[in-house]
Amino acid sequence: MLVEIDQSLTIDPADILRKITPNTRAIIPVHMANVVCDMDAIMQIARDHNLLVIEDACQAVGLTYKGRKVGTIGDAGAYSFNQFKNINVGEGGAIVTNDDQLFARARMYHDIGAVFRGHLDNANAPLIPGINLKASQIQGAMLNVQLKKLGPMLRRMRQRYEAMADILTSRGGLRLIPQHDPANAAGLHVVFDTEEEARDFAARNKRGVHRVYDSSRHVYTFWQPILEQRTVHPKLNPYAWAARPMDYSPKACPRSLDILKRTCRITVGENYPLVFMRYMARRMVKDRGMPLAPYTTNPGLT
Repeated sequence: MLVEIDQSLTIDPADILRKITPNTRAIIPVHMANVVCDMDAIMQIARDHNLLVIEDACQAVGLTYKGRKVGTIGDAGAYSFNQFKNINVGEGGAIVTNDDQLFARARMYHDIGAVFRGHLDNANAPLIPGINLKASQIQGAMLNVQLKKLGPMLRRMRQRYEAMADILTSRGGLRLIPQHDPANAAGLHVVFDTEEEARDFAARNKRGVHRVYDSSRHVYTFWQPILEQRTVHPKLNPYAWAARPMDYSPKACPRSLDILKRTCRITVGENYPLVFMRYMARRMVKDRGMPLAPYTTNPGLT
């Protein structure tokens, strides 16, 4: 079941409650574009309805929610290491869980069943066939190096978020999306009253600003196989097994589409000097016709 987002660009707990049915087994919150979901509300709903929580933390590797790493709050969490993520080795990912049986099944599935690996503890889970999803030792070595750099990089992201957010809001009158853990916010987005304003803002600031709706791969109306409920073979089609109609139409989440069309993502430029990113924020303010306030620097921020 597709669930609406709210103004935070993350899954709306109120709509989760509206969408739960007797067939619901899990909630899959997605921490999108370094913006963290409302995990307190989600975990409470899961406990109240005896549901699993599977966190998609692929676009928020390393971020925290009230002192806990995203991906470790639910029953299982998924990370991605492709070229667009906080740490990357071109492709691949990881899954984490503190459930022994989930871990055993995931380990068997990723390594062609792994039934012949003497070190595998299957936690009394039935053996299952798997496929080859193993990462190489070279990828592991590359990730280990990046893991040491992840903390400092996230601190730079938060510094730039705070500096740019202050300029965009206090000097430019722009409205940021709400954050569920403001002290650790790293994903910078501004929301407008109309989609025309968002489109114009993105067009005026081609470097580092993108209207969220224009990222087609992340908007459900572009997921043609899902909307049409097609799979590689009819006998492998889970929609046919459901024995009930599934509503995956383009009109399933109209409020989400409205929010995405009115929201722009702003790159925080963690690999650029802070002074440059503050300058970029001031340029965005100027391009909106706002007066460019005198520039001041804080030597404590780098």
